[in-house]
Amino acid sequence: MQPSGNYYVATGTIHNYAFQDVGIHTNVYLQPDSVSFQAVSFQERDVPAYATGAWACINGQGHHPNLNWIQAGATVPGYGAPIGSDTAYSGSCGGPYYQPPYLSGSESFDIPDWYQISGGQYNYSVTLQQATATADNAGDLMMQKGNPPATGTTTVLSPTKN
Repeated sequence: MQPSGNYYVATGTIHNYAFQDVGIHTNVYLQPDSVSFQAVSFQERDVPAYATGAWACINGQGHHPNLNWIQAGATVPGYGAPIGSDTAYSGSCGGPYYQPPYLSGSESFDIPDWYQISGGQYNYSVTLQQATATADNAGDLMMQKGNPPATGTTTVLSPTKN
């Protein structure tokens, strides 16, 4: 059975005070959790961003994945096979901004995942809208990755988090 997708668990939020940026640190697991993927290696591919408004300057830029093959670990019930950690980050098109109205906008990446079994030829796995950031005029920011999504929220004037 091939992996059906990735499960992301948020472990922290990323943000720079007074900038329209948001991100999350995650732990990543291959799904489903009913299968052992210990012979499987995983790799994320690069794709361009679809970005508007607050992140329009990033439209078309890649997301710069780790292109090393990552070996899956032993299955963790309820999660899947661990394949390491990941960071999803919106970037920023400017700032600092100290008062509203802020630019609204969105940014998303449809990232294809690849896998290989025991170092063999890679096989295409699944492409999902894996990373999505949103910004509104009030300064609320959100980053989501995965399905169901791991989520991080902040505001433009929240303290810096890394």
